[in-house]
Amino acid sequence: MEIFKRYDVRGVYPEEINENIAEKLGKALGKYLENEGKIVVGQDSRTSSNVLYKAFIEGAVCSGINVIEIGLTPTPLIAFATKFFNADAGVQVTASHLTKEHNGFKFTRNDTTGFNNEQLDLLKKCFYASDKKCRRGTIEWLREEAYDAYVESSLKSLTKRFKPRAFSDISLIIDSGHGAGILTTKRMMECLGVRNVQKINYSLDGSFPGRQSNPTKYNLAKLSREVEYGNYDFGIAYDCDADRLSVIDENGNFVNGNRLFCLFAKEYLKNSPKIVASIDTSNALYDFVKGKADLIYSKVGDIFVEEAIKKHNAEFGGEPNGHWIDAEHVIYPDASFYACFLTSIVEKYNMSVSSLVSEIPKYYSFSKTITSWNKDEVMEKVKGILEKDNKIDSTDGLRIADDEHVFLLRKSGTEDILRLFIESKSKEKTFKICNQYLNLIKRFNK
Repeated sequence: MEIFKRYDVRGVYPEEINENIAEKLGKALGKYLENEGKIVVGQDSRTSSNVLYKAFIEGAVCSGINVIEIGLTPTPLIAFATKFFNADAGVQVTASHLTKEHNGFKFTRNDTTGFNNEQLDLLKKCFYASDKKCRRGTIEWLREEAYDAYVESSLKSLTKRFKPRAFSDISLIIDSGHGAGILTTKRMMECLGVRNVQKINYSLDGSFPGRQSNPTKYNLAKLSREVEYGNYDFGIAYDCDADRLSVIDENGNFVNGNRLFCLFAKEYLKNSPKIVASIDTSNALYDFVKGKADLIYSKVGDIFVEEAIKKHNAEFGGEPNGHWIDAEHVIYPDASFYACFLTSIVEKYNMSVSSLVSEIPKYYSFSKTITSWNKDEVMEKVKGILEKDNKIDSTDGLRIADDEHVFLLRKSGTEDILRLFIESKSKEKTFKICNQYLNLIKRFNK
């Protein structure tokens, strides 16, 4: 099984990812950095993370790299600390939203963005290259310095957009999914003055006894009940490494990520900014910011959003899966930051979450994963048919967007599947269009 994926390194522990692999990865990063320089290393709360963390550090130090240890922390803090400490790279031991059997490694650059495909390919070559004898690097523990600087940066970016307020009337509940996101959110909420904060699934237990790491609607059933029957203003949830945010409104309903995208984007519209969205984002965002912001689409995947933000000097960007990025703070998805961002929005407008998102254009969507053994051929044949009468956006797959509907067909980079997404402003039209596109795909799919 290949452990080098599109955005990171990951696999099942200990069959695919283990201490030997971790140490070898540490040495590989040393070779990548030409056996000199400084890195920042952290870990999530998974039961296997600490042994992998220690093994990786040993490999890096053996390769002449100086290591700044942060220990247990959310991934966004590692991205931030990489730039703050002027390190050459950052490394987080995590499998993010995947199940407890998995683990892996995320790599960030000095500008806080993640490693792109080309950099991961080069790291892979270093992984398989022979080692050479080097001086031993140093290890320094700077956890508190990193946390203090991160919280200060977060509050600075928040206060730029929201005037200091009294949050005494807001009550919320956090489901941190047994991950380290609670460590940063707790500090930030206290600094903002938010006092009525309750917690569930907050023990740092990598066996995830309360729920699976991915904060999906299905996995957040308990949080939904707690919010509804506990009379909270809203609930927030993270994945294990806190780069992904989900929200439950005051009625216990899961808030669609596209609607959150619009809600967050509203706070950036003052100066006609540039906003980056992954190509699978609902057209509701386009409708919502039309004439007020320059909307730029990127490929699906947080690294592509990050690179587009940097390229176009955008203020804000994200994906509807719960990845949101404030470029001034850190060019990396940060769930803790946007939990505080949402809290500030609710306080600013003195409105419920359901009322706030009700102002956003409503679309009816359909998505489907289609098994395809000839996905490249299907994509080409479908493109040939559709481009006769439609303008196709090929940023990532095939996308058609007009006043009536949005169609998106993408192929997986790692599996034999196609991903279909359809939306329109009418439930009946969405169903009708969906059948038309499904029939077209079936003509060529084998």
